Amino acid sequence: MTDRTGRIVVGVDGSPASIDAIRWAAGQAALTGSTVVAVTAWSIPASYGVAFGGEDAVDWKANATQALEEALTEALGDSAGAVERIVDQGHPSYLLTEASKNADLVVVGSRGHGGFTGLVLGSVSQHVVAHAECPVVVIRGKHEARAKHDR
Repeated sequence: MTDRTGRIVVGVDGSPASIDAIRWAAGQAALTGSTVVAVTAWSIPASYGVAFGGEDAVDWKANATQALEEALTEALGDSAGAVERIVDQGHPSYLLTEASKNADLVVVGSRGHGGFTGLVLGSVSQHVVAHAECPVVVIRGKHEARAKHDR
């Protein structure tokens, strides 16, 4: 059995669902005295080097870090400084599943950037629910509930 450390891991891709997930994770952390750990993944698109002349033209990690900071600020304002940050290269499903090994809870939005609008869960949230080594909370964002109500 792995050690639990009072850590709530939250997947962040900057989407409205991930902003809602950050807010929920921060609220749960306040109730339990846990630390929020925000995880953002980045990767170089397979066709990037060919299509754009090389992989040195863009600092992918810096872009991901900036997107994470913007999402944390939008979700938490001045409280964003209390969040631990992980920005790593790889697929978000893998990074969140790995982070779950040392977490008490993983929080993800039901759908992030990409995917098909009609799906209830995105591929990342489905993978994390199936493979995480701790409980997982999937936040269905307010924007999704409003969109369904408006149909």
